[in-house]
Amino acid sequence: MLKAGINVARNGFVVDQTFFDQTQGALDWFNDIPTTAALYLDPDGTPHDVGTTFRNPDLAHTYELIAKHGVKELYKGEIAPAIVDTVQHPNPAPTANHVWRSGLMTLRDLKDYKAKKRKPTHVTYRGLDVYSMGPPSSGGLPSAPMGRPLFEP
Repeated sequence: MLKAGINVARNGFVVDQTFFDQTQGALDWFNDIPTTAALYLDPDGTPHDVGTTFRNPDLAHTYELIAKHGVKELYKGEIAPAIVDTVQHPNPAPTANHVWRSGLMTLRDLKDYKAKKRKPTHVTYRGLDVYSMGPPSSGGLPSAPMGRPLFEP
């Protein structure tokens, strides 16, 4: 199920103008966190050039762990302490121009978390059935009354 994501993260994709522009738009934030800058920016502090290959081997490894151990890996496995450490210690650069506050998440919080199963949202767009996570979530699709999309083709 995660094979495609693992492949893209490991082997990369060609940076297009959209990816370049989105990285450029987040540059002021990305350069605050050295690990983020190392991933998304060239050594001169600019986004990777259009036409270069973007790879994320750490993400590939994360996907491989989830593929091997299931979602419990996020809450109780090798990934869990890394999540907590990142939340508790954001590690901004000394030159950061934003305030990066430590979070309060603990390993116990992750271990105790229970994801609720909700019915997915469903809309039809251009003759296709589109499903996403049901609310409340960071996913989902906005739809108008009668199940019609808010945007038309």
